[in-house]
Amino acid sequence: MALKLESISQIYLKHKIYFLNQIFNSNLSKKVFLELYETTNRYPKSDSSFSNQLNKIESNFVKNAYGQKKTEF
Repeated sequence: MALKLESISQIYLKHKIYFLNQIFNSNLSKKVFLELYETTNRYPKSDSSFSNQLNKIESNFVKNAYGQKKTEF
């Protein structure tokens, strides 16, 4: 008897779609999501590593903390 196992990417995609559907069920959460989507920086797929994104955000905070040019998040 063979087990039907899904890959991590299949599970992730399934829950990602479910999550978006749940957000769009509520008008308030939909507005918040769309506002955040329009106003936040997105990284190119070639630089989508979570640790790279955290490093960029951290460097922006450090720059802001020392009074250098502010960057928008």
